Amino acid sequence: MVAEGREHGPLSPENQDNRQPVGSGINDFGLRVELTTPSGPSSVFSSLCTLCLCGYCLFQEVYKRVRCQLIVLAHPRRLLSLAHAAVVCLVVSIGFPGMVGAADSDPLAGLPARVESIRTDWGVPGVAVAVVQGNRTVYSGGFGVLGVHDDRSVTPQTVFGIGSATKAFTAAAAAMLVEEGVLNWDDPVRTIVPEFHLRDGQATLNCTLKDLLTHRTGLPRHDALWYRSDLGRDEMIERLRYLESSAPFRDRFQYSNLMYMVAGRLIGQASASTWEAFVQRRILGPLGMSRTFFEGAPQPESNVAQPHRLGPSDVALSVPPYRGWAIGPALSMCSSADDMGRWLKVHLAVGHGDRQTILPDEVLKTLHQPIVTVATPPTQESPLSAYALGWFAQTYRGRLMVHHVGSIDGFYSLVAFLPFEDIGIVVLTNRSRNRVPEVISRWVFDRLLGLNEINWNKRYREEHHTLLELENAEWTRINALKDLNVPPTFPLDGYVGSYDHPAYGRLTVNFREDGDLTGEFRDLAGWLEHLTGETFIFHFDAEGLGDRFIMTFASPDGDRINAVAARLQSGVAPVVFERVEEES
Repeated sequence: MVAEGREHGPLSPENQDNRQPVGSGINDFGLRVELTTPSGPSSVFSSLCTLCLCGYCLFQEVYKRVRCQLIVLAHPRRLLSLAHAAVVCLVVSIGFPGMVGAADSDPLAGLPARVESIRTDWGVPGVAVAVVQGNRTVYSGGFGVLGVHDDRSVTPQTVFGIGSATKAFTAAAAAMLVEEGVLNWDDPVRTIVPEFHLRDGQATLNCTLKDLLTHRTGLPRHDALWYRSDLGRDEMIERLRYLESSAPFRDRFQYSNLMYMVAGRLIGQASASTWEAFVQRRILGPLGMSRTFFEGAPQPESNVAQPHRLGPSDVALSVPPYRGWAIGPALSMCSSADDMGRWLKVHLAVGHGDRQTILPDEVLKTLHQPIVTVATPPTQESPLSAYALGWFAQTYRGRLMVHHVGSIDGFYSLVAFLPFEDIGIVVLTNRSRNRVPEVISRWVFDRLLGLNEINWNKRYREEHHTLLELENAEWTRINALKDLNVPPTFPLDGYVGSYDHPAYGRLTVNFREDGDLTGEFRDLAGWLEHLTGETFIFHFDAEGLGDRFIMTFASPDGDRINAVAARLQSGVAPVVFERVEEES
């Protein structure tokens, strides 16, 4: 483990202006007592002096308040005993340096050990963390290694994929152009990107920049369109018109990476540039985020985390880096914990005019304002959830939490902050399908807020295993269809051929010499397992789309197969690929 230390701890000598009282308030007699943690070379002597003074003041105040009741107290010496007892209690409660209670003055003292324990428990090779309070990074550290085949230590400067945490940068870039009058949140997208066209005519005509950024166009994810695709951004936008909607326009929240790609195209058009160039020039450069990149770190860079996926028994297995970046404005960025700490400070600057920031207060408030409700199961700690502009916004133990997770092949991250409490955290990991970022972030928030501790690791562990069990149960149910013993209608070579969809492209089925059918979808290659009748399971290896999907072939005339419907993604209707006649 490498835990690169604090820049300036919350109660360190460098930040004495911000020291918090160990005990403060109005006691039962109306006397205000306020003690701070001692930190100087004469701390023990100073503490004794302070305590004696407090005891004397307490004695005087008590004597004044109850002098008319000395008959009940019988003798003033009892008052002296009470004051003496109060002083002893104060001494015991705050302790001196080296006493057990002294560690409580730093709520993050146990963070390195906590992160390492959680990382190991989840089988994640590497983790990087940065915690921000106000305009200060109060903790940054690296844990574990760059990869299962690279035992170099993770540091706060290690670069990780941040996936969908990219969306906040896209929304901020759009907000800059709106602030300058170049764009308007409520102007139709087609005024800037005339080629934008959805299957829903109403959405095509009325969809605005705000609709794109809040996931309310009616279009479901359709991630199989862009995943590992070599299409360019313009080509992908042209194909949107062939995708089925699953809800009316502005009816509900439906997460869509494709709509953030369109927003990036709009930003590029409006700025006479590209999305990447605009974000670099207006955000990354001014903030000094020199270890933040697009589409992976440049080749000479060596301090880069390697991607991994979930293997059996939480073992991390290495996976190839993701390729196919037309979807860039939704999830293509990679960064370090230290750089993302700089990004957090921008969003914590609301209401603090003395802090240097690239975005005015009103713009930041707009970005953080909840707009569309997100239908997620409520919990006691987070009963309400919504989406703002590039951020989720939800309640967390009675406070507003603004956050976004990010996932791309082999990486999982979280950026979160409590704007009214002026604290934030980023957690980066190099293995997909883990909940380490949520566990660590909530532990940090609870400690800094002084809330009772919740066993977040246990809770997220249980949720994780429940999800895996549900997935396995679903596939067990599907595989039970084999027991029906319904054979395919045609000989296996009758399913061989090329099948096209105007948006998704080509799906090819071939016949192998050993008698099995194989499939190819872009660079995803695998084999077809017969399930029942005309239905097969296409097995392949793709971190972002899972490892299999169901395909059902169709023969309306009963003479030959002429189409196949593939359920490429949960929440998206089966996509019909039609057979392409081979040229003779």
